[in-house]
Amino acid sequence: MKKSNHLASACLLAATFCCAPAWAGSYQVHELTRSGYNAMLLRDINNMGDMLGMSSSYETGVSKTFIYSNGEFVDLPKYGNSDWGFGAKGITDDRVVVGILSGITGERRGGILANNVYQTFTLPDATDVEFSGVSPDGHFVTGRAYVRDADDNLVPFYGFVLDRSTQMVKKLNGPAEILSPNGINNAGMLTAWGGFVYDIHTDTYQQLHSADGGTFVPYELSDTGFLAAYSFPGYFNPTPESAYAGRLGALEKLEIEGASVAFGVNDAGTVVGIYGDNLMDSTSTRAFYAVASVPEPATWALWLGAGLVLGIAASRRKRARSPAG
Repeated sequence: MKKSNHLASACLLAATFCCAPAWAGSYQVHELTRSGYNAMLLRDINNMGDMLGMSSSYETGVSKTFIYSNGEFVDLPKYGNSDWGFGAKGITDDRVVVGILSGITGERRGGILANNVYQTFTLPDATDVEFSGVSPDGHFVTGRAYVRDADDNLVPFYGFVLDRSTQMVKKLNGPAEILSPNGINNAGMLTAWGGFVYDIHTDTYQQLHSADGGTFVPYELSDTGFLAAYSFPGYFNPTPESAYAGRLGALEKLEIEGASVAFGVNDAGTVVGIYGDNLMDSTSTRAFYAVASVPEPATWALWLGAGLVLGIAASRRKRARSPAG
């Protein structure tokens, strides 16, 4: 059973890197605005089309984390009555949100918001924990563990994946960049800094490179093979430059004014992110979503076949897993 699942994941990974399907089209880019807020961010999108983001007004000092769905903003509740903040990172198809709970003295914990109730997550061998992504079905959560040095600075310790059905934590193996995982899909393929796509079932990975020669950061890979990513000049100049979207092997630089970052993508290929003249200035960022055009028939055939293989493997894994607690 495990061997067939791993083979299916490996086949999909090979197909996405090697086949370079004839992806035919450009993305239609749209801005999402909210009355009364001058800074916007979209962080993730699920397969229902719900968008997870943040809006801020620097005139009033008010910031809201929200889910945008069917033309309406639904604000997420605060974490209890405390001054802790919630940096939302990912959303499942049934609107469970994961992210970072930050205390006023700097401590960080993993946070899960389900049915308007927060759950916190810590690790016994780490001083601080961040969640960075979640699979659409909510089964896997990616994260980063930290320890603190003598000056109380955060030092990366390891990257991990939490299996929510068993509460087991898998530490990631590989290059240092994999200490910083981003999103993960239902098949267990995650993205990480340095351009890596990593299969948690086989501990195998591949590295992507941007066409403009910069450092490539893939943020999320959908189960249908769409990728949200961005590039920046290099480790000594980490300023984001360009958002990318599309299939692995046929990525497209999005035509967006200024600098841009693509954070999230769903199975339909819709991508969300931020753009602006200076993304380091959080008072003026703008949110975008980009809708993929319809692919050519040859592309449909290739990816429907890959999706079928992946779906069979995911179904087998689901039957083999224990029921979620």
